[in-house]
Parts: sequence; structure tokens; C-alpha cells
Amino acid sequence: MPLSQRLPLSTHATHAPATPQPNRGQRPGRRGLLNRALSAFIRPGALLIRQLRMPVKLALIATSVLLPLVALMAMALSEQRAAQAYADTELEGLALARLTVPVIIAVQRHRGLHHRVLAGDASAEGARRDARAELALALAALDQAVRATQSFDTANPWDQLKQELQALSQGTVPADAAEAFAAQTGTVEALRQWMLLVGERSGLVLDPEARSYFLMDMLINSTIPTLEAAALARGQGAGLLARGEAAISERSQVVGQAMLLQRQVHDLSGKLQALQRAGGHSPASWSPAEDALQRFAQLANTTFSADSWSTNPKSFFDQGSEAIQLAVSFSQSLGLALHAEIRHRQERIDQQSQRILIAFGLGAAGLGYLLSAFYLTFQGSLRQVMRSVSALASGDLSGRVEVRGRDELRQIGDTLDGMTGRLSAMVADIRSTASRVDMAGTQVSDGSGRLAGRTEAQANSLRGSVNSIEQLSAAVAVNAESARQLDTLTQALRERAESGNHAMAEAVDSMTQVQASSQRVAEMITVIDDVAFQTSMLSLNASVEAARAGDAGTGFGVVASEVRQLAQRCAESAEEIRRLINHSESQVARSAAMIGGVSASLSALVEGVHEVSDRIRSISEASTQQSAGLSEVSRAVGDLDAITRENAELVEESAAASHDLVTRAQALRAAVASMRLRQGSADEALALVQQAQSHVAAVGRERASVDFHDRSGRFVDRDLYIFAFDRNGVFWVNGSNPDLVGQTTSAVPGLEHSTLVPDAWKQVDEHGSGWVQYEVLQPSTGKVLPKESFVMRLSERELIGCGCYRSTSA
Repeated sequence: MPLSQRLPLSTHATHAPATPQPNRGQRPGRRGLLNRALSAFIRPGALLIRQLRMPVKLALIATSVLLPLVALMAMALSEQRAAQAYADTELEGLALARLTVPVIIAVQRHRGLHHRVLAGDASAEGARRDARAELALALAALDQAVRATQSFDTANPWDQLKQELQALSQGTVPADAAEAFAAQTGTVEALRQWMLLVGERSGLVLDPEARSYFLMDMLINSTIPTLEAAALARGQGAGLLARGEAAISERSQVVGQAMLLQRQVHDLSGKLQALQRAGGHSPASWSPAEDALQRFAQLANTTFSADSWSTNPKSFFDQGSEAIQLAVSFSQSLGLALHAEIRHRQERIDQQSQRILIAFGLGAAGLGYLLSAFYLTFQGSLRQVMRSVSALASGDLSGRVEVRGRDELRQIGDTLDGMTGRLSAMVADIRSTASRVDMAGTQVSDGSGRLAGRTEAQANSLRGSVNSIEQLSAAVAVNAESARQLDTLTQALRERAESGNHAMAEAVDSMTQVQASSQRVAEMITVIDDVAFQTSMLSLNASVEAARAGDAGTGFGVVASEVRQLAQRCAESAEEIRRLINHSESQVARSAAMIGGVSASLSALVEGVHEVSDRIRSISEASTQQSAGLSEVSRAVGDLDAITRENAELVEESAAASHDLVTRAQALRAAVASMRLRQGSADEALALVQQAQSHVAAVGRERASVDFHDRSGRFVDRDLYIFAFDRNGVFWVNGSNPDLVGQTTSAVPGLEHSTLVPDAWKQVDEHGSGWVQYEVLQPSTGKVLPKESFVMRLSERELIGCGCYRSTSA
């Protein structure tokens, strides 16, 4: 991924739409250029860091931090070494300066003694020899120190000065007193200049600290002139006193030296005060030296300001020497103090160097310690995250991601832990849902198979019903046709019966006229014979049609029989009449009466034929309607048969789909079955219940109860455990909390015991096993969560089950 896509600023500048800024000109464009420049600048480093392992990254970071620190430490130590070397050079210069002071003192002493000797004071001869010996010793020590000095070079100016001093120590001095005094004064000045040169080349005169600078200034610039002023006053004054006379100018020189000595003492006092203000301490030797120098200056001033003097030259010289000696002690104190200051500075430099080294060492150690701690903690946290990711990649979602600390890795660990938990819950829901779908699909598939069988049987039954209805419809149609034919015949019979009735009426009329004419009676008898014959034929036909009509023609058959009998009787009567007419005309009247009765009977027969005709018409119409209705029923049953066949096909498709659903649910469950989850799933709960039921059957109730409560056993797995209770909800097994054994389900915190027990027993009683859903308090989170349990009949009074938590969205 390009770096520009990972840097928020670069991403914003590259992809975000430009927003008009009327008051800012082209600032967004400049910001985008800046972001792109920053991205281009960081990209090489980012590419390098991506290619390195964590130890190399940390080593690179440590090197990038340590290299500047080492450079800074090297520069600081170099400065400290330079300061240390500078202090060493100052110490060498101070040693030379301090060794130069005895030489100066010896030269000054020799100058004063030599001046006294030349002035005629023979008592000073021995002291002068001592002064020369003292000068030789001081000169040898100074020369040895000069030869040993390596920090700076003073050999060339020192060689010439040494020759003069060696000559002086050997007694090579001008014979003239003034010339000798001036030569030795010049030697003292040369020594002072030598001291200034040493101070310059050794760095003493450029000392960076106030206290050491003031001490150096007093040692080199003030003490030597003070000693010289005192020595000049001592030498000149002792010589004048030894001579016993002096010119005004000579006295003035001594007084001037005394006054100069006082000024020098005053200047030294002021510099000591400056030293104190700088934090230094005034040497204890200063107070007696100041008093002695002041007294000697006062003595010289008083002595040589008077017109005459009575001071002993030796006494004057000794007093001056005492003051000078105290001043020399003060000078030595200054040298010791300056040496102590420089040594103290060196100690500070050493301590500072040590502190720098210690600070660097501590910083490096601290950096190493922190980098090591960072590496160890980072690697530990990263290993924990990697183990969790590896476990997640291998399908193990049961572990917890526990990263200690409050850094970003802890946030990543918490996020990964939450993701793992949510994924575990999701997979658990998938497995539970797949298990439930598998069970439901199996039930649907079995139900679909049974429904398909019943539908097929129903379709076969409908096909038989259709055939029967078609046959019935055909029979009804035939009956309707026969009824229509019988109605036609009945209509003809009715017409004939009406005709017979008219004929009978005529016969009655004829019989009335029989009495008038027997001929007419014979004709009527013939007509009656014909009517009887026709009636017999009609009744015969009616009997045939009644037989064809079946039960519906029973009444009609009875009438036809009666009509036939009537026809027969009519025929018999006609025949008897014929015989009677032939035998006796006297009975015509009686015959006429009988014919009247026959006429009445025939009228009744006509009415019966009317009624039979109407009923046969009704039967015909009803048969026609029944035939039409049966046709509609036949068509409806045919449609129902087609629908039933389509339903049968759909049921077969549904059974196939159910089987495919079961197969896919099993494949889905198999796909996630290898994942180890934090919480149990429905398939695991179902398998655990089946194992528990088999275990109870194998080892018995008591032993199984002990095994179910063993938290390290195979019947307690994460949040899966076996429970068992009776129809009253009294536990005899509770793998989560054995203390609940003997108590009812109402003792479980947050449990919906009022619905769990009846719902569980309903599933068991109706199906033998099944799932029941409820809510219960989860001990690990302290929240009431939905749960579902698979329960199975253990006996008529007891059931066994195992539950798994469901996500709130499931």
C-alpha cells in the first residue's frame, strides 16, 4: 500500500474534493504540496522499517539515538579534557611562578645587602654570601622546573635570564653601588616580566574563573611589585643609613618607595575584597603581612622625611626583611590558594567528566533497559496476539486475548478479544442454527415423505371416485333418457285414455240408446272389445316402462297392472255382454247400468293416467337435472384430481428441497464443527445430552450424577453442563452448581422457571425430545441472556438436558 494512502494528511490531500476558500487563496494547494512532500520524505524510511525485523528496528533506533549522544559526550569530554589540559598548564605555570618568587626574593635580598656592603656596612658581608647561596639554590630549582615544563616553551627567554642570575649568584656584580643597585633592580624586573610571560604562556593571566583570576592577579601582578617596593625601600634606606648621609633626591626615592608600598598594600586589600565578593577567602597571612608592610612603609617614610635620623641600618633592614618575609608568606598563601583553586577546578572537571560518563552510561543503560523492556513486552504482547490470531486462523475461538498494559497493543488485544468473542458467538449461533435447521429439515423431510404418500393415496382414491362418478353420471343420463321416453309414452297413453273416456261416454250414450236399438248395442260391444284390447296393450307397455324405471316406476307398474286387469275385465265383460246380448235382450238395461259403472271407472283410470304422466314428467326433469349435476361433480372431481396430482408433485419437490436443506445444514455444521468456541453450541449441547443419556443407561443414575458434577470431566465443557429435574422442577443434577441439587428451578438466579419446566415437559411428552428457549443469568457476565436447551426423556418422571447461550440478535 502506498504511504500516501496510509497518511491521513496525504490521503485527504489526494482524494478529498477541493473546498472553495474565497478568503485564503491557494493555501489548500500549498497544504497539499506540503503533505505530499512530507509523504515523499517519510516514504523511504517507512519502506526501510517495513523490511526490518523488530530487533533490527530497535537496534537501528538505539543507534540513531546513541550516535548523537556519543558525539555530544565526545565533544563534552573533549572540552573537559581541554579544560583539564588548560588547568594542568596553569599548574605548571603556577609552579614556575611560585619558584620564581624565591629567586626574586633572593635577588632583592642580595641587592639590599650588597648596597649596604658598598655603603660601608661590613656586617652585611656574611648575609650577602648567604643571599648568593640562597639565590643559587632557588635558581637551580627554578631551572630544573623550567626544563621539566612541557606544556609551553620558555627556554629561550629563560636562558639569557639564567645567565644573569648565575653571574649574580657567583658575585659578578658591578663595583659601583648605583650601577650594581640598578643592575640588580633590572634583574628583578626581568624576573617579574618572566613571571608575566609564564603567566601568559601557561594561561594564568587568562584564567576563566573569578577566584583563580584574582589570586593569579595578586600573585603575579600585585605581590611582586609590592615586594619590590618594600625591597627597594629596604635596600635604599639601609644603604643610606649605613652611609650616614643622603641627598634630598635619595631620601625622596625612599619616601616614594614607601608611599608606593602603601598604595600597593591598599591595592592588594581591594583585590582581596574582590576575591571575597567572588566567593573566595582572604588568606590568614594577609593581616600580619599588611600590618608589617604598613609599619615598614611608615618607618621608611618617617625616617627619611626627618632632617636627621638615628635608625640602625641593620634594624631598618631587618624590619623591612620581616615585612617582606610576611609578604612572601602571603604570596605563598596566594600560590597555595591558587593551586588549590586550580586543583579544585580539575576535580570539578574530573567530576563533571565522570558525571557525563555516568549520565551517558545511565542514559545508554536506561535506553537499553527501556528498549529491552519495550522489546520484551512488545514481543510478549505481540506473541500473545499472534497466538490468538494463529488460534483464530486454525479455528480455535475458545482462548482469551489477555494483553497487559494500557498501550495500543492492549487496545488491539481488547479489539481482537472482542472480535473473537463476537465471532465465537456468531459461529455458535451458526452451529446452533445449523443443528436446529438440520433437525427441522429432517422433520420436514420425513413429514414431506409421509405427506407425499398420503397425497398419492388420495390421488388414487380420487381417480377411483372420478371413475365411479363418471359411471353414475352415465347411468343417471340413461335413466333421464328412459324417463323422457316414458314421459312420451305416458303422454300417448294419456291421450288414448282421454280418447277412451270419450269413447266410454259415447258408449254410455249408446247403451242408453241400446234400449232403442239392439243393433247399436252390438256395435258398441265391438267398440268395447277394441278399447279393452288397446287398454290391455297400453297396460302392457306401461308395465314394461315401469320395469325399466326400476324403483321410480314401481307406482306406475301398479297402475299399469290395474289398468291391464281392468282391460281384461272389460274384455271379459264385453264377451259376456256379447253372449248375454245374444241370449237376452232383456238384460240390456242391466248392461247399460254396468256400462255406466265402467264409464265411471274409466274416468278414474284417466285421472290416474294423468297423475302418472305428471309424476313421470317430474321424474324425467329430476333425472335430467341430476345428470347435469353429476356432470358438474365429475368435472369438479376431475379438477380436484389434477390439483391433487400437482400437490403430489409439489410435495415431492418439497421433500427433495427438505433433503437438500438437511444436506446443506449438515455441510454447514461440518464446516464450523472443527472450530473450538468460547461457548457451547446447540449441536454440542445435543451431543452432550445424548452422551449423558447413554451414560446413565450404562453406569446407573447415582454414578452418572457424580460424573455429571465433575467439573474436570467430559460432561462439563465451558458453559455446557448437564442438568436433570423431575416434573416439579426439582434438580437431581446440576453440573453448573451442585448446591442446587434437591432445589427447584426457581432457585436459579434469573431463570424463567415458570415457563422452562412446563415447556420442557411439553416437548418431552409430545415428541420425546426437543428444544426449549428461556432466559437465565450468565454467571461470568452477570447479565440475563437468552438460552436454549435440548431436553430428552430419561423416565416418566425425569428429563435430562443441556443448554447453550444464544446471542441477543439470534
